[in-house]
Amino acid sequence: MKLVSCHIENFGKLCNQDFQFSDGLNIWIQKNGWGKSTLAAFLKVMFFEFENERKRTTLEKEREKYRPWQGGIYGGNVVFQVGKKTYRMERTFGEKEKEDRFWLYDESTGLGSEDYTEEVGRELFGIDSFSFQKSIYIVQNQCKMETTDAIHAKLGNPMENAWDLENYTMAQKALAKEIHRLQPNRKNGELAGIEAEIEQLSYGIIQLNRSLEREDILEQGLLEKEQKLELLQTKQQELEKEQYYNIGEENSRMLREHYEDICKRYKEKEEKLEELEGYFMNGIPKEEEVREVLELAEEEFRNQIILDQVSLSQEEEQTLQWIREHWNNMYPKEEDLAKCKQWIKESKNQENKEQGNAIFTNTKKKVAFLSEEECKQICHIGIICIILGVLLLVITRIGGIVLIAIGILCLILGIRRDKEQELGNKKEKPLNKERKKDMDYTKNLTKFLNQYPIPEKKEWSAHLEKIESMILIARQGQAKKKRLESALKSLYSVTEKIEGFFTKYGMHKEENTNIQLQKLLVNLESYRLAEGAFSEIAEEKEKFSSEYFMDLLLEEEEVSTEREMEWQKTIEAVEQLSVSIQEDTEQLEVMEEQKKQIEEYQNRLEILKIEKAEKEKQLNILKKTSEYLQMAKESFGAKYRTPMEKGVEKYVRYLTGEDISFHIDANLELKKREKGALRNLTYYSQGWQDLFGICMRLALVDAMYPLEKPFLILDDPFVNMDESKTKGGMHLLESAAKEYQILYFTCHESRGRNKDFCL
Repeated sequence: MKLVSCHIENFGKLCNQDFQFSDGLNIWIQKNGWGKSTLAAFLKVMFFEFENERKRTTLEKEREKYRPWQGGIYGGNVVFQVGKKTYRMERTFGEKEKEDRFWLYDESTGLGSEDYTEEVGRELFGIDSFSFQKSIYIVQNQCKMETTDAIHAKLGNPMENAWDLENYTMAQKALAKEIHRLQPNRKNGELAGIEAEIEQLSYGIIQLNRSLEREDILEQGLLEKEQKLELLQTKQQELEKEQYYNIGEENSRMLREHYEDICKRYKEKEEKLEELEGYFMNGIPKEEEVREVLELAEEEFRNQIILDQVSLSQEEEQTLQWIREHWNNMYPKEEDLAKCKQWIKESKNQENKEQGNAIFTNTKKKVAFLSEEECKQICHIGIICIILGVLLLVITRIGGIVLIAIGILCLILGIRRDKEQELGNKKEKPLNKERKKDMDYTKNLTKFLNQYPIPEKKEWSAHLEKIESMILIARQGQAKKKRLESALKSLYSVTEKIEGFFTKYGMHKEENTNIQLQKLLVNLESYRLAEGAFSEIAEEKEKFSSEYFMDLLLEEEEVSTEREMEWQKTIEAVEQLSVSIQEDTEQLEVMEEQKKQIEEYQNRLEILKIEKAEKEKQLNILKKTSEYLQMAKESFGAKYRTPMEKGVEKYVRYLTGEDISFHIDANLELKKREKGALRNLTYYSQGWQDLFGICMRLALVDAMYPLEKPFLILDDPFVNMDESKTKGGMHLLESAAKEYQILYFTCHESRGRNKDFCL
């Protein structure tokens, strides 16, 4: 397709202007501020509408940027040709997107056409606005090509599967988000949460099972106690029938019974206290001391879990071993790595500078050996330039100064030609210094890289990247080792303190220290309560004895038979056994509840394991899907990489006259083959980067549009190139103009010297 003409009613600073476009190369050489970029933007907006419509600030909105300075109707028309049909597209723009208007006419009939809609740019070029600006629309300082899904789709086959490939990035982002959400090594990830709950439930089941280990013993003991209680109760009934009480008065009998009750309770409390004192053989610890040891037991358990679960990967162990054996366990400093990268960059810069010095020296040598007649002619030219420059100062100061400077330079070259040889010789010396400096870079880099070898030999940049990767892996391994060493050290310290506590109080440390300490706390509380109860009953007994001493003494003398003592012991035994049976029954009830809790934990554990397996399967599917999408994209792009490489090499040859080899990967990233390696374009100057970017853009358009060629818009893309490359760029445009209609905008004649094409 090609542009025929356009009319700008109002757009930015341009008002009521018409432009005609011819086939091939159309060049605009105008001063800065004339409106070249505005004209280029007008053509883009007419086909693709405005950008940044949803931005909040006015300065970011393209609609506000080009709103007419002088008011009036905002818009214009463009006449373009597709195949054998010619169309006139008209647009007017309002305050908002919904106020915009679009019309399309068949130029031959003047009637409205429905061949294209408001999205005429996407329909004509097969790409969106952003992709248009990264391929067909080339702007100064933005020559580098950036790939999009729409460009990949257009390159592969513009008629098939374009929508699928345009959504590739969206699909990959969605997959990456889901993978990130499920990652087990992510603290808040779903798998990490499931694994944490599984670990907590497993620990809970272990703890509950340990507490149930005494269930069989407890049940057997309870059965024996119940049988014994039954025998004691039978004996008690028999003794009660034989009992005879010889008490004179009712009050004396009641006092005795009450005192006997006090004595019985006194004995119970005393035995209970003696029983608990027997548990603490080497003294009674304080509750605070036990709780401190309980915290140490928890820490011991946590450290044991770390030692069981944390381990170094094979890659981390191999990397650490390599660093010990080949780097003497010494890591390069970050500033040394940065210095090496700077050396690589400086080495490239020195190489380019040396080439420039060589050209300069050759030029000086040629000037030095000019003939006497040629020198006279140069002097005459210099005098003429000085005279014209003085006259031109009246009209334009800059032009006059330039001519005077040229005249002075010609006089110097003509008069001092015999001294240029000496000057050329002096210029050769820095080349040797630069070469020496370059050799120093190579020597320093080689020395540094030999000091830090890697398993596989690679070029400098890749070697440095591998060193940085190994340092990262080694530091991760060291962090794990430190964590394991810290856990082991803490485990030894904590275990020693716990064992010291049990040794101090004559106890044996059991396997489940946590439960043992919990029981110890219960016993401490029981001892404290028993001690208080015993003190109370002892005080009550002493007070009652002193108050009713004579009455109790008389009764004791009258009633002291062996049968009564036996009956009293039986009663006490029945009561103690009943209390013990009640305690055992309560413990068994608690164990039944624990069994139900274990069953609930196990059911939940099974559900979590199934859920974990499903999540892991889902994560694996997502990762495989992402990999296959990438593989499919790379396979899809393989068929157009080689033609694009040839196209770039062809256009670079037009620009520089040199045969340079390039490589393009599946992501359309361009690299230069130089000295047996692929070089990233960022190592080159901005001028070279712009040159490669323009050639890549043209090769890309060749591959995207093999049949119907689009027009190209170039807004001063050669601004960063030197004179020789600019000449090559004009030669490139003239060659490309045989196939494309090109709109070229520039502000300087040196970047648009072909007068036959200038507008």
